[in-house]
Amino acid sequence: MSRVRRTVVAVAVSALALTGAIAIVANPLADVPAAQAADPLAPPEVFKLQGAADRIGDVIDELRIDFVVKVPHGYVNPATGAMQTVGGNQLRVGYDYGNGGVRNMGYLNTMGAAGATAWANNRNEYFTIHNVIVSGESDFLVMSLEGDLNFPDNAIANNVPGGKPGFLNLYLSYATGNVPGSGGTTAWIPTAKTVHPFDYNEYYDRLGATNVAGPQIGMQFDGIYNLWSGDQANWGQVLDFGLNNYPAGVLPPNSVAVDLANRAYSSVAAGPAGSVSDSFWYAWVHEDGSLVTDINTAPIHVTGVTPSSSRNGTSNVVKNLPSTSPTLAYTAAQGAQGLTTKVGADGAIDFTTAGGTGYYRLAVWPESRNPTSVTADNGAPLLSYTAADLFDANGLITASADNIKWLVGSAYYKYNVPLPPAPVIDTPVTGSRTNHNTSVVISGRGEPDHTITLKWKSGTATTDFNDPNQTLLVDGQNGTEVTVQPDGTWTYTYTPASPIADGTYSIVAAQTEHSTGYEVTSPPSNPNNATTPTAWGVTFTIDTVAPTAPAFACPASPTSNPTPSFSGTGVESGAVVEVFQNNVKIGEATVTGASWTYTIDTALVNGTYNFTVKQRDIAGNLSAASAPVCTLQIAADVPVSGTKVVTDVHNGDPSLPAVSPSNWEITATTGGTTSVISGSSNFKFVRGTSYTIGERLRSTPTPEANAPLYTQRGQLVCTDANGGALPAGIVNAANQTVLIPSAAAFPEPMRCEMTNSTSQATFVTQRLGGQTTDPAADWTLNAVHSSTQYNFALDSAVSTRVARPADYSLTADAPDGLAIIGLQHLDLSVPACAALANTAATAPESCWVQVAGGATASGVALPQGQHSVFRIVAASPADMPSIPLTGGLGSWIFTVGGLGALAIAGLAYFRRHRLQLAAASRITEVSAE
Repeated sequence: MSRVRRTVVAVAVSALALTGAIAIVANPLADVPAAQAADPLAPPEVFKLQGAADRIGDVIDELRIDFVVKVPHGYVNPATGAMQTVGGNQLRVGYDYGNGGVRNMGYLNTMGAAGATAWANNRNEYFTIHNVIVSGESDFLVMSLEGDLNFPDNAIANNVPGGKPGFLNLYLSYATGNVPGSGGTTAWIPTAKTVHPFDYNEYYDRLGATNVAGPQIGMQFDGIYNLWSGDQANWGQVLDFGLNNYPAGVLPPNSVAVDLANRAYSSVAAGPAGSVSDSFWYAWVHEDGSLVTDINTAPIHVTGVTPSSSRNGTSNVVKNLPSTSPTLAYTAAQGAQGLTTKVGADGAIDFTTAGGTGYYRLAVWPESRNPTSVTADNGAPLLSYTAADLFDANGLITASADNIKWLVGSAYYKYNVPLPPAPVIDTPVTGSRTNHNTSVVISGRGEPDHTITLKWKSGTATTDFNDPNQTLLVDGQNGTEVTVQPDGTWTYTYTPASPIADGTYSIVAAQTEHSTGYEVTSPPSNPNNATTPTAWGVTFTIDTVAPTAPAFACPASPTSNPTPSFSGTGVESGAVVEVFQNNVKIGEATVTGASWTYTIDTALVNGTYNFTVKQRDIAGNLSAASAPVCTLQIAADVPVSGTKVVTDVHNGDPSLPAVSPSNWEITATTGGTTSVISGSSNFKFVRGTSYTIGERLRSTPTPEANAPLYTQRGQLVCTDANGGALPAGIVNAANQTVLIPSAAAFPEPMRCEMTNSTSQATFVTQRLGGQTTDPAADWTLNAVHSSTQYNFALDSAVSTRVARPADYSLTADAPDGLAIIGLQHLDLSVPACAALANTAATAPESCWVQVAGGATASGVALPQGQHSVFRIVAASPADMPSIPLTGGLGSWIFTVGGLGALAIAGLAYFRRHRLQLAAASRITEVSAE
């Protein structure tokens, strides 16, 4: 067919490298997309042209290319290398054969050790695949191609220095039927999906002085160079399995050949200009054109090659064999130039630590010079180089050297297109459940700036990323809808047009890198095993069915526990039980198996509460509330504090000591149990229980001596925490009982107070007709109580004291020679008189009142909280008056007589002076006195 450049469908690798971009395909998800896999008919793409024999003689016209082709997944079995049918089609590779013809290439399956040897020895028109790199929906096929060409021999147009530039087309497509052998049908080529131009320089092959194309390196074909197998050692030799009994990674001796010839050559002595070629430079280089420094740290200059015009023999070929002639094996001279001992003296070349991508090319730069005698100058080039001409200081091939290099061989060792690591889907979590059926948030982690591909399927995790039953949600290989952010995270919300049916679904992700221009895609996400995965992706369940309400065992009501505990059953696996108080959520229960428990953590105040529970299943569906409602009345025990108050005696003697309230304990008694409620007892009243409030003297330490002389004063007083009145009916002050109903509410704690007070007793004396004075010796007043522990006596030494309020029998006694004629007490009912209790000797006669009974009186009361003062009146016979006088007994003149006279005088004395006069005038009189 005509050598006219056809439209290039695939994007060439050089363009990828320059632009770093590919076509962007929009992928809006307004609806659930139909299930789809990668387009099985997407055009093959020459992803990378690794190396080619692009300087071709027009007689020995062989085609050799190493390249990587990107195709939709599935056309080649990655494990076996077998061709596979996708949609009824198989992969096709062809090329322009020359003179208008085209070739369909057969496929030679050479995977594995035997295949590697078979390919190295291949002579026929085949392509082979060394490796299948699965990259998402695409496969990268690492290929080598060997074919014949049908150029016009010795075309004069090719007789130009460096050869005539030309091109042919590579064809890649798909067709039905099995892949044919070499020479099969070419019917598919006119409609090939991909037409990729291959540029080359065509060299004039005719011998003679007029050939000015320049030095040439012969292309190996058939067995002309008698390489390691006794045949040929083809391009793209695979070292992964070892060749010719050498270890893996080692290129055997006699595996590459440099056949240097100059078609214009006649002799070294005489001939045309530029016809002598007896030297060349060589170097092993990586794909990027850099030196394989593990092999050669600099280009190596080989001299002493026997000049020749022929390219068809073996006598002048320089090979990686030890020889006294020029060699590619290690020599000291080449070692001095930069050849390392990774090249053995036997010619074996060790690439096991050569690095790079795992693809290595042998580049050669032939030189030419003039013979000793130049017989003619037809314009043939004179070529000579220095190491600096070929590689820069960084070991990278210079642009000029790259344009004129000859590639004479290549090798693969562990070659792989580096794929990004698999991304991770974090949400949904494998095994999770959700009730969101109108949208699903998918998020995870990846490499910044990579784009994410997402696929969805019904059922469990995928076993094949390219399963056609999956739905493509996001195409990250051809679009940028989901891009990994700088922090390494990504997210996507899948929103179908209609709700997703309940069921199990799986999502798998891959990421595509865009920084290198290769745009390769990672393995699928979330493998089920780190080393030998059999499935990928996350599997989750959409569940919109609400669970049943849990059972609720409501505790007995009322309860005094302000932090009650609840329990129940009927919980689904993985569900959460939510607790509601008066329809407001207050917390979540602890779930054990199918049972739940919950304890109120903040104490409830008294009152009635309604509690319910609901369960939220693992998918997020919330059940109805439990029924019936748990109605619980909180009747919490009421803290109470008891307080003792001690009040002073009215007009008390300041010399008499008071006692501390701490001498007493306030008590509460119920059911025969008495408890202390004063101090820091932290006692609580149980609602509905009657308590009798009392008091008692403390046991430790021993109470103060006067403490037993104090008695309760007034009734029990109980208030709320603020001192306010309690609700009616709680306190029966008369009975000193407390009973708090379960529903009663008031500020807590309750406070109960009991008041104690005592009495004081003092006595003074008066000798009939004399002044009232403090008692002298032998004056006494004895008080006797029904409980002898409260008896007391007053005398000249102790004329005043604290006395327990009570009724006493009093007995007065006077010194010898005096007779008791009366016992009086200070009238406490008259405030002015009561105020004189501490200075009773100054009290007027009107303030004194007779104590019934005389010197021995019974039932005499010592009122609580009062200072009682008694006066003993006595007389001797000499003091008795002879005639009664008006104005009171004090003014009488007694005569010596018997007791009868004293008795008469006593009776008269104990009548009030003129019956105490009128009350008003008496008060005036007392004040005046």
